[in-house]
Amino acid sequence: MEIEFPQPEPVAPARTPFKRLARDLIIYGSGRIAFQFLIFLSVPILTRVFTKSEFGVIETMATLSAALGVVVILGLDSASQRSYFDYPEADVESRRAVLGTSFWTLLLWGGLVAGAGALASRPLAEALFGSTRYTVVVALAIGVLFLEQMFAFCQSIMRVRGQPVRFSILSLIWAAATLGTMLALVALLDKGLRGYYLGFLLGGVAALGVALVAVRDDIRPTFDRRELRIMLAYGLPLVPLAASTWILQLVDRFFLLHYASVAEVGVYGIGARLANLLLLAVVTLGLAWTPFVFDLASREPEEERAVRGRSLTYTAVLLGFGAVVVSVFARELFVTVTDPKFEDAYKVVGLLAGSVVAIGLNAITTTGISLERQTRYFARYAVYVAVVNIALNFALIPPYGMVGAALATFLTYALLSVLYYRRAQQLDPAPFDGAKVLTALAVAAALIAVGTFVNLDPLWLSVLVKLPLVAAFPLAMIALRVLDTEALALLRRRAGA
Repeated sequence: MEIEFPQPEPVAPARTPFKRLARDLIIYGSGRIAFQFLIFLSVPILTRVFTKSEFGVIETMATLSAALGVVVILGLDSASQRSYFDYPEADVESRRAVLGTSFWTLLLWGGLVAGAGALASRPLAEALFGSTRYTVVVALAIGVLFLEQMFAFCQSIMRVRGQPVRFSILSLIWAAATLGTMLALVALLDKGLRGYYLGFLLGGVAALGVALVAVRDDIRPTFDRRELRIMLAYGLPLVPLAASTWILQLVDRFFLLHYASVAEVGVYGIGARLANLLLLAVVTLGLAWTPFVFDLASREPEEERAVRGRSLTYTAVLLGFGAVVVSVFARELFVTVTDPKFEDAYKVVGLLAGSVVAIGLNAITTTGISLERQTRYFARYAVYVAVVNIALNFALIPPYGMVGAALATFLTYALLSVLYYRRAQQLDPAPFDGAKVLTALAVAAALIAVGTFVNLDPLWLSVLVKLPLVAAFPLAMIALRVLDTEALALLRRRAGA
């Protein structure tokens, strides 16, 4: 039986850039929100099934998988998007050559890397956990990584083709298949950590099958060496950037594993899951922003710069508000939904949420670097901040544990934001309002600090006291003219035109 997907609606010529971006954000976001919501719903179940140490194993494997993912993808996900828009819409065959070449390269190379990792699962388990008890878990986790990478590339095809509805449907299919199978094996059949990864593996196979059917016209057997050379020239300098991202976001787990315990890694991972609800907004922004801005820049470069300039302010305000919400109420949320042994996870949420805000701002500011094809700066700064992050982890984790790990992550992302902003403005300047952005970030930081340290009992009293902190953020944005009436009116006109 052939699977039918809804066809994408053509974008009307009269649609303004802001309105088109808003539409794509909503559609892309719906699938991601549903997926992350289902993941968060599983936290109360999993924290009662797994011990802190077992959660530490899950976090450690997520770290290892992310490192292997850097090697698997080769920067071809971003490079294929950039090369896709080198050809006009009418040149269907050239665009398909870009996507097909990328897909088959990733399938072959990714399969080889994943296979080698699975064969090395026994020594990897011994090196990470001091025994071979988790050998099968390591092998299964690496298999899941390969499926995730191929599935994500299928979705990236839908992004460049302007098919956000299909993208969101596939996100829901992945969520239902993987999380449903995992929870059945873990919660109902009591299969433990092996069931956790086996569920993701079996569900991932089913979901990937559906995705391949959906993009079958774009992944016909084709291979263009010239296109591959162009894409690798663009994508390989992004590998150090991806490695830097891995270091910034995940290497602290290895430091915690060494200086603290696998149990503290587990608690830290639960805190990161809450902060990653904010990362959902950042990922959604990236999904919609990249093809949108490349397309707009190719047609109306001045309009693109104007949109970019205002988008940074709005992104800072929205992400700042999100960071305030998740951080201020972190303890109350953990007390309510998780097993009591994970309550201390609230201590790291504010710092990790601040890191996510920096990531979101980078998605806008680095546009100038990407448009100018100067990705070598990504590689250069990746090395700088990776060294800084490792040094901070050495300095902060031994005395402060998981709070030190979160602080190291925040400080290095802040540094990276400054480096990206300066270079992008030199290459392709946009009319950013730095004063408004910094004001929004400073207000958010102050409110998060108060909300993190002020915790009362009973729980309802703590919530009542903290509500004014959340309400204070949007009021401060208006009072300090970060969001003035003229800017809001302009945004409404652009969106409604």
